[in-house]
Amino acid sequence: RTRHTRSSRDESTLSYAGKRFRDRYKSDPEYRKKHREWQKKWYSSEKGKAFLRKQRAKKYGITVEFLDSLGDVCSVCGGDGRNSRGTIHIDHDHKTGEVRGVLCMRCNQALGLLRDDVNILRAAIDYLEGNNE
Repeated sequence: RTRHTRSSRDESTLSYAGKRFRDRYKSDPEYRKKHREWQKKWYSSEKGKAFLRKQRAKKYGITVEFLDSLGDVCSVCGGDGRNSRGTIHIDHDHKTGEVRGVLCMRCNQALGLLRDDVNILRAAIDYLEGNNE
């Protein structure tokens, strides 16, 4: 699955209103500040949180109920699975897209740095245990 950033969006797909918003957001610091304040307030509301849960569930092809059932405890270390913004790291298999669980930021980064490779992880465990011969 390819992810597209807003900056890579084709100009022809933006509406006139979308282009006006983007241009004003880029050029007007006061407008940008007010918009960010509005976003922060809206996304911290119950309606905003529900919207974000629905979007995240849709991204991973799961239901909101399943997402809520995952909880917010890291499946590896048992720590808090929420990041500084209060959202959880949803771990998934990059080949199949299947959701595996919730991870804290550190465990999520560790698995990513080890390329989700069990053999590399075993070698790292052997190294830490002093069995690296």
